[in-house]
Amino acid sequence: SGIFSLNDAALQELTTENCSRIFPVDCSDLAGVECLSFAGKLPPADISPALIVPALALTAAGQENDGVVPVESATLPRHISTLASDHLGLIGWTARDVTACYREICEILRAQ
Repeated sequence: SGIFSLNDAALQELTTENCSRIFPVDCSDLAGVECLSFAGKLPPADISPALIVPALALTAAGQENDGVVPVESATLPRHISTLASDHLGLIGWTARDVTACYREICEILRAQ
């Protein structure tokens, strides 16, 4: 009943084991839909303050990350790029310019 307590069964499903079962790494569950990935990574010293605790925890576990997602978890078989950005920067919520990434996504989609 503290400030951080949460009674939500969905959080119990967010395990590596369960997500691997639901979302196979080889994307075989998507029946012909092409999957691409982009990831972000920064050293903890450069991560947005709001993300520093998870960034430090992931880094301590030996995982390069964007402050929320380990690069390994964000990488699909057809990985396009890993950007020097944290999770907030990837969605345009920091001063980092990621427009080239989104242009590249548009070009890939246009070419298909």
